[in-house]
Amino acid sequence: MALTFAAIFWGIVTFSLLVVLHEGGHMLTARAFGVKVHEFFIGLPGPNISFKKGETRYGVTCIPLGGYVRIAGMEGDVNDPLLEPVLAYVTIKRAADLKELACQFNKKPEEISALMVVLEDWDAVSYNKQTKTWTSAYSKELAENPSNLFKKAQERTFLALSAGKRIAVLCAGVAVNIVCALAVFTIVLTGWGYYKDLGHIDVVKGGPASQAGLRKDDKITAVDTHKVTTFEDIPTVLKSNYKVGETVTLSVTRDAHSFEKQVTLAKNPKSASPYLGITNVMTHVKPSIKESMRQSFGYVGLTFKALGGFFNPSTFKESASQSSSIVGISVMAAKAAETSALDYAWLIAAISLSLGIMNILPLPPLDGGKVLFEIIGAIRRKPISMKVQTGVSLAGFGLLFALVIFLTYNDFTHLLG
Repeated sequence: MALTFAAIFWGIVTFSLLVVLHEGGHMLTARAFGVKVHEFFIGLPGPNISFKKGETRYGVTCIPLGGYVRIAGMEGDVNDPLLEPVLAYVTIKRAADLKELACQFNKKPEEISALMVVLEDWDAVSYNKQTKTWTSAYSKELAENPSNLFKKAQERTFLALSAGKRIAVLCAGVAVNIVCALAVFTIVLTGWGYYKDLGHIDVVKGGPASQAGLRKDDKITAVDTHKVTTFEDIPTVLKSNYKVGETVTLSVTRDAHSFEKQVTLAKNPKSASPYLGITNVMTHVKPSIKESMRQSFGYVGLTFKALGGFFNPSTFKESASQSSSIVGISVMAAKAAETSALDYAWLIAAISLSLGIMNILPLPPLDGGKVLFEIIGAIRRKPISMKVQTGVSLAGFGLLFALVIFLTYNDFTHLLG
C-alpha cells in the first residue's frame, strides 16, 4: 500500500516535471518568434488554480496528469476559406450572433461555432456571454480590405511563421527533453562516475547457480541458444523466454576455458520472475567531461535502437519487455526517489530522453508527425487539409493507445505476479 501511494505521488511529480520541460520548450520558442501563448498548464484541462502574467495564463489543474500549452494559431481548421469572410462580416457589423452568421453564410450553427473558436484563438474576435454575440478586435476601416484584415489577425499566431520556424516550434519540446537529459547524464557521470560491468558474475550462496557449481568471476556467454553480452541481458532473456522451474543450459567461460552447466530456475525472492541467483561484478569508473559527453550521446543511439525494436516484428516482444508504461515508470520513480536524489535524477534524464526521441517519430499525433505534415505542405506549397490530418492522427493515436494498453498490462502482470 505504501508503495502504491509513493508510486502515485512520484508518478505525478515525474510526469509534471517532464511536461514542464517539453511544453516549456514549445512555449519559449513560440514566444521568441513573437507568437501569442494563451495558456501553460500542468494537468489535463479542467478546474484549476492559475494566474496571468503578460499574455499567458499559468496554472495547475485538478487532474495533474501531463499538461499542455495553448499557442495561438494551432487550434481548429485554420485553413477553412470561410474564416476570412466571417471575420470581415463581424468586423463590419461590429457584433453578430450565431443565428445571424449561420444564416448569412448558409452554414450549420456548429460549423460557425468551430470557425469562431479559431478566430477567438487568434484574439481576432471575443464573445460576450450576456448578449451572446461576437465582436471584432479590429476597426471597420480594416474590413474594407478583407485580405489585409485576415493577415492582421494572423500576425502573432503560429500560422504567420515560416515553415522553418513552425518546425522549430514543434521540435523545441523534443530538443529540450534531449538536451536536459544529456546535461544530467554528463553532470552525473563527471561528478560521480559510474560502475562498469566487468562481464563476470558472483553467485548468491545457496542459489541455483551456486548449487550448479558456478563460481565468482565466471562469465556467462549464452542461455541455451540466446547469446548474452552484458549482465543485464541475462534477466531480460530469462523473463522473456522462461518460467520458474525450467532448466536452462548456460554457456560459461572460466579462466579461458569454456563449458556448459545446467541450472534449474528458482523464483526470484523479490518478484515472480525466474532467478539464477547471480550478481554482476562491477568496478567504479570516473570519466572526464569529454568521455562523459561521448557516453551521454551514446545513450541517444541506444534509445533510438530500442525504439526501433518496436517496429520490427521479430524484436517487438523483447523491446516491449524492456519498456514500461506510466504505471511501471511511476513505480521506478518511487523506488529511485527512495534510494537517492542521484538515482532519481538519472531516471528523469532517461525518461526525458526516451520521451523526446519517441516524440520526434514521424507518427501523428506526435510532434514528429506534425513536422511531417509541415514538410509535406511546404513541398506541395499547400497545407494538408484538416480532414486528412485528423484522420491520420486518429489512426496514429489508435496505434499509440494500443501500445500503451499493452505496456500497462505487462507492468501490472510483473507487479502483481
